Amino acid sequence: MNNAKKTFISGLNADDSFFSHTKEDNLDALNARVITSKEGKAGSVSNIIGNRLITNDSLIPSGSKVIGVYEDPTSNNIFYFTTNPDGDHKIFCYNSIFLEIYTVLSNADFGGAYDLGFSLNKAITGIAFIDGLLYWTGPDNKEPSKINVDRGILVHHPTYISTETAYALPIKKEAITVIKKPPFKPIEFAVTTDSTRDTSFIKPQAHTFAYRYIYKDGETSVFSPTSDYYPHQDMASIHHRESKKINILIPSAEKISDDVKKIQVAVKYDSDTSYFIIKEYDYINDSAAITQHNSGNALNFNYYNDILGNAVNDSDSVKLFDTVPHHAEALTIARNRLFLGNISSGRINPAKLLPSHLSLNLVQDNIVGSTTSITQIERTDGGVRGYSSASSYQFGIAFYDFAGRTG
Repeated sequence: MNNAKKTFISGLNADDSFFSHTKEDNLDALNARVITSKEGKAGSVSNIIGNRLITNDSLIPSGSKVIGVYEDPTSNNIFYFTTNPDGDHKIFCYNSIFLEIYTVLSNADFGGAYDLGFSLNKAITGIAFIDGLLYWTGPDNKEPSKINVDRGILVHHPTYISTETAYALPIKKEAITVIKKPPFKPIEFAVTTDSTRDTSFIKPQAHTFAYRYIYKDGETSVFSPTSDYYPHQDMASIHHRESKKINILIPSAEKISDDVKKIQVAVKYDSDTSYFIIKEYDYINDSAAITQHNSGNALNFNYYNDILGNAVNDSDSVKLFDTVPHHAEALTIARNRLFLGNISSGRINPAKLLPSHLSLNLVQDNIVGSTTSITQIERTDGGVRGYSSASSYQFGIAFYDFAGRTG
């Protein structure tokens, strides 16, 4: 019997008449698909693998309904989202290598401080996966969200093998939102003398300081509000000529999350728009200092302006907050970028602001005319701070959410 080899490059063609078929067409097929073989030959026919029963009775709560499913084509892992009438929301991952189902995230992981907001009446409308991060959106009045799958699995399955570290419990809302929480407390600093230094490098330039977070999943927050402005030194004053270092302090009221990998401190010179990174704290090498900071012993270091910092691009230096919407109905990833669609931004204030909520204290200081001494405040301010005469000033109030977004 003669053997005939055929490649099905054109695929299944059950519509055209038989006489019009080409040799690459396939008239009919059952339980088969056209693939590229292990040898790299396109057009090979392979049978479709049947279904396999994977039990999950111990993980899925009773009465649960699947409201979202996503298959990652690169790993063949399947993610599915469930909820039940009791509000027990969960995310699971079926691992195609270990043939196991793992819990990735549960409503209970937040310790009652946050709710995933899944609903039996509404599906998860957007799901995507890239570089170990699972993104989703759709629940009403909830932020577009993401989770590091391996870190989430380790919370529920400590023996799971991964190079990641588990999330600390309870998981905080800002750990799973696409938008990342920036620092809110501005840097404080004090300018002092230093008898070990002959030369001052801080006198030629004005300085403004800020800092930002690098998170464990690779996201970077925007910078904190800027510090006070330290002007050019008054070189006519011998006291300011003795100012040689700036002690920079991150207020201990700014609590650093367990999800932060690095803290980057930066400086702007004069009227420049770009920041320069001058100091980094790492959660591994500086874990003791960060722990002490959260206990009340603030992170601080001395700055002499004697190093070249790493430049930050202008767009990141001037950005006040990330433009991630408060809600989105669609989500996808293309060219390693996350796209959100059918979005809504801004929130309705839960309460009306009344005059009784506000107070204004007027503070008036007499300017000391003595030049024989200098206070620490005057040294740090670069001189005596005041207001221009015959000028008007306007003050306003800005409202922002946990991620620094206004409106």
